[in-house]
Amino acid sequence: MICFFYILLTIFGLILADPPKLDEIKSSRTINNGSKFSILCTILTGTKPFQFEWRFNDELLPNPSTDYRIDSIDDEQSLFIIPHVKPINSGQYSCIVRNDYGYDRQSTRLMVTGLHFHLPTMCGAYLHYLKIY
Repeated sequence: MICFFYILLTIFGLILADPPKLDEIKSSRTINNGSKFSILCTILTGTKPFQFEWRFNDELLPNPSTDYRIDSIDDEQSLFIIPHVKPINSGQYSCIVRNDYGYDRQSTRLMVTGLHFHLPTMCGAYLHYLKIY
């Protein structure tokens, strides 16, 4: 009898258990150099608990970092922010969420446009050209 209830609970538990499903995010974004870039990753459905991870060009992004911020808004949302993008930040960003029953992934490709000047290098080259350096 106990075995029957265990099987019933297992089956019932599997029926109620869902893998996570993420809200779609825009597939590509173009942002000017120095601008703020953010992605909100939101779970639409699924069985808790969830684990979020963020990836850049399929490499796991460590948290914390001085270059970006990852904030958990609640159990079902994670926010990724780069306060001031640079050309080196161009690439694919992915939010992956997992639970005991599966995972889902949403990605966006970031293209950073605009010029990026490194003033000390430019000044040094100019001074060298003028033979002042």
